[in-house]
Amino acid sequence: MRPTKTKNRNGQPKGAWLYGIKNNGERYAKPTFYEFSGSENSPEDVKARMEKLNPGKTWEVAENQDELNDKNA
Repeated sequence: MRPTKTKNRNGQPKGAWLYGIKNNGERYAKPTFYEFSGSENSPEDVKARMEKLNPGKTWEVAENQDELNDKNA
């Protein structure tokens, strides 16, 4: 499948995998996928949006974005 503006090579929507951080400082075991919105092009943009929309919560970008996309294709 050809990648488009909103879909990647696997046919999934483009976005980023983020780990939520618990109140005690630990991160959750599994990351959550969030689609790009508007002019977002990187996981850091998605992280900034999530922190803006959820005050008091913190997020961590998953290091293995490509591996997670392939695994969940």
